[in-house]
Amino acid sequence: NGVAKKIDGTLDDLTDKVDGVFATQNKELQSSIDRLQSRVTQIDAVLELRRERLLSEFIRTEKLIGQVQTQQEALSAFTTAQSK
Repeated sequence: NGVAKKIDGTLDDLTDKVDGVFATQNKELQSSIDRLQSRVTQIDAVLELRRERLLSEFIRTEKLIGQVQTQQEALSAFTTAQSK
């Protein structure tokens, strides 16, 4: 029957494991997933570098604040001693 052959041919076109429509779409989707995963990995690396830089800046700032507070305490003690 001609209709059955056409249906069978259409099903083969859709489901062929090598070059069927579903296989092709699956390969394209996997390729997109791989590209996106690669991009996520790149972004993660950039974010990690930024985190490390910000952490270093924070630590330096905290040290500077500590030094300023120490100087402030020394000046305050000096001022107090001078006023007596």
